[in-house]
Amino acid sequence: MNSQEFKYDVAFSFLQQDEPLAMELNDRLQDRVKTFIYSEQQKEIAGKDGEEGFNKVFGEEARIVVVLYRAGWGESRWTRIEQTAIRNRGHEHGYRFAKFIPLDEPPTVPKWLPATQIWIGLKRHGLDGAAAVIEARVQDVGGTIHEETIEERAKRLERNIQFRDRREKFQWDQGVQAARIEVEKLKQPLESKAATVKKSSSIDLNVIQNWGTMYLIGLGRALGVHWKLEASNHLRGAFLDVRLFSHQPAGPGQLEFEKPHVVQSMRFTFDLLPSDVGGWISGDAQKRTFSTETLADYLTKFYLDNGRKD
Repeated sequence: MNSQEFKYDVAFSFLQQDEPLAMELNDRLQDRVKTFIYSEQQKEIAGKDGEEGFNKVFGEEARIVVVLYRAGWGESRWTRIEQTAIRNRGHEHGYRFAKFIPLDEPPTVPKWLPATQIWIGLKRHGLDGAAAVIEARVQDVGGTIHEETIEERAKRLERNIQFRDRREKFQWDQGVQAARIEVEKLKQPLESKAATVKKSSSIDLNVIQNWGTMYLIGLGRALGVHWKLEASNHLRGAFLDVRLFSHQPAGPGQLEFEKPHVVQSMRFTFDLLPSDVGGWISGDAQKRTFSTETLADYLTKFYLDNGRKD
């Protein structure tokens, strides 16, 4: 396929929670090679048949495909389409065009990926090293690398400065209001996930409100979700406090014979994402991002895995 003309040199495939990482890699490459990242090309794709458009990009139009891989990739609506296109292309032409970057610990890649296929270790290479490996692969399969000019590097810096300024403005009243709306919206998808669990199994999950905290219950332990806001007009210090309790805390007017203790805890902040929409960011080292819908899915799965008492 080296002699083929491609619309893009690099196309990124990733779960929504890994969008900031994809955007950072894309920013290091887009002035040197032609890139496709859905956050940037969504207007172009939106006006067409989405499935057909994605099939074409990952199956034909991109010289190489870079997959930010973690458990769940290939199961969401768009990554399922991208996975099918990648596998079909690999079956026809081999997998030299595909580079996987594992994000889980320990690192894993799909079982169908040939064992000879070398993946990029982000811990080892870092973002700059990963970008360099991707550029090398583009050249290996017939692409050319455009040396970044002073003007292009200045534009890249300008993009970063402009996003930082937009993010700082978002931290004030606009972001506080947006976060409050998303916190209120979280209950509905959690209830929907709980209903799905009840419908597909004998597990009786429920969502309740108690002293300003929302709880997911049904497995013995209780997953509490509480929004903490330090200032009424700024997101500084604000976070979604998620705690897995040993048992459900007593409600108003109830006697509490044993105070529940915290088994595990997580934090999620609300901020402006590189795609210029508000979203949730995990407080761990991975800094995964979530919409309210995908956060509800993540929390429900976490509770199913950890909510049962020993």
